[in-house]
Amino acid sequence: MESYECRSWLMAATATVAFSFLPQSGHAQSPQHEALPLLTDSVIQPEVSTAVQQRAHRTRLAIEPHQINLGKWTYQGPQKGVVNGATQVGASRSIPETQSVQDFQQQTSWIPTATGGWALAISMRSPEAYALRLGVEITSLPATSILRVYSQSNHDEVYETSGQNVLGILQNNRRAGEDGIAAHTWWAPEIQGEEATLEIELPPGTERSQVQITIPRLIHIYADIFSFHGADGVSFDPNAASSCNIDASCHDGYDMQRNSVARMSYVDNGSGYICTGTLLNDAASSHTPYFLTANHCISTQSAASSLQTWWFYRSTSCNDQSVSANRKILRNGAVLLHASANADFSLLRLNDVPPAGAVFSGWDAATMAIGQSLVGIHHPTGDLQKISFGELSSYANCDPIQGQSSFSCYLTYDPTRESSYYYVKWQSGTTEGGSSGSGLFHSGRLTGVLSGGSGSCSQAEKTSVYGKFSSILPALKGWLTTTGTPENPAVQRQAVYRFFNSATGAHFYTNSTPERDAIISSLPTYRYEGIGFYAATQKAPGLNPVARFFNNDSNSHFYTISPEERESIQASLPQLRYEGLTWYASPVAVSGMRPIYRFYNQQTGAHFYTATEGERDTVINNLPHFRYEGVAYYVWSTP
Repeated sequence: MESYECRSWLMAATATVAFSFLPQSGHAQSPQHEALPLLTDSVIQPEVSTAVQQRAHRTRLAIEPHQINLGKWTYQGPQKGVVNGATQVGASRSIPETQSVQDFQQQTSWIPTATGGWALAISMRSPEAYALRLGVEITSLPATSILRVYSQSNHDEVYETSGQNVLGILQNNRRAGEDGIAAHTWWAPEIQGEEATLEIELPPGTERSQVQITIPRLIHIYADIFSFHGADGVSFDPNAASSCNIDASCHDGYDMQRNSVARMSYVDNGSGYICTGTLLNDAASSHTPYFLTANHCISTQSAASSLQTWWFYRSTSCNDQSVSANRKILRNGAVLLHASANADFSLLRLNDVPPAGAVFSGWDAATMAIGQSLVGIHHPTGDLQKISFGELSSYANCDPIQGQSSFSCYLTYDPTRESSYYYVKWQSGTTEGGSSGSGLFHSGRLTGVLSGGSGSCSQAEKTSVYGKFSSILPALKGWLTTTGTPENPAVQRQAVYRFFNSATGAHFYTNSTPERDAIISSLPTYRYEGIGFYAATQKAPGLNPVARFFNNDSNSHFYTISPEERESIQASLPQLRYEGLTWYASPVAVSGMRPIYRFYNQQTGAHFYTATEGERDTVINNLPHFRYEGVAYYVWSTP
């Protein structure tokens, strides 16, 4: 069977547009280059807990959902398979009953909960689907609401998140300048089977009228991406990848590289897709979850917001088709940091903390020499992880062909010529659709990102094209490398993580990774809400330390950047226990920084902080017992 991964080549023998070659004069020796960065791996140690979003409350409420059965579905879109270089596994299906907010309200009803709040549930069924993703279009949603997604047939697998988390994901779309339906749609995570239920719970005192949502569409996943047993025109059985692919579990010597690579599933233009990506280390080994993939996989923030990453998705042992019990799925999307059609790459920052055992891959930004041995690790057709072994055959410049999932390339063997791609020939293994965006490794370090190729197992010569990391890195230096000089050092930023304490209704912030992981693993009342903002790690001109207190009366934390306020509290408020300095921020507005807004809860005596304008406005407009106290200090939205 002929197979094409990612974007396919156009060869002179098979297409009217020639696959052109530059003149050859033998394999030139690599010239002397300026030294380029070389970075080693960094591992999330096994004792660190996986920060699965909202894992504290993984039980549904005992309410009966309103049920909508869409009837049998017939796919009427373009041909299934590789579309625009990515492997399509699902298509959009309209839901007539919930096309508008008014329709949704007529289809659902609120019932009181045992805690004094309100809840509703709605179930969608699309027969013969292997999985569903509900597209929830949001006009208004309380930040304090809880959303749960699950199957009626499997109550043990419940995904739960907060309204704040959902609003934050949609705000990322707006910050990127996106608008329209995609920017306002939260794609709920994949629920296995032909039925999915959305449940919304409101805490006491929250007005039901604040929920203005609809579910006008869902993604009907027609490929069995969970167990790979045949799927309606797409071969997704355990041998879905072509027979010449090699099981990555057979090569334990590449365990570090295997654990940096994840299968991707996401929504783009109303369809579901599969690709591959790699977790990257930065020069500071900050464990910021940078994730590299192909631009033709994800090139918009709305697609990044829908991203799910599947970790350790490989066989239990060599050539055993069962899926490893260690597999993990992160479901909360990513922020798109940079996307470029040149060299075909996109850098994302995952909204979730990668699972224990995941590796932040090192990278090598030097240009590889012709004949260099190289290794690819990927998920062809979305299958269990595979590995390929080959060598660098030449360099290339490639251009997409308008209106096609193909591109033409011009090869050169001269390393002095400017080029953005590596042309790799495989001695064993190959790459296919779904492999797109995967990493190319040399001596254990990432050196390229898969863009496309032609590698049928029946072909004597199997080839792939990778964007050169040496061409990619200049655009990513602001994230991956240390900037500044000893005389003017760059301000190093770190993530500040946010939790919601369901027992007290207060939020908690920490910049300590061990503290974050200890809370996730041992304090179920604390619901993890991801990264709240970024702050400086040390004192720098214009930055002051933020002090942290614990309020014994309200069982909540208080933060202040004011030395006068800190000293006054220490002198006169013994119920606030001083816990030391945390991070550094600016007390005044600075270009490139954003405000942290501060509120006082007059009912509980706790303070609330948010870096989100939308959340600030929601609190001001709907929660009168929260007294707005203005801007607390200024931080960053990116690392």
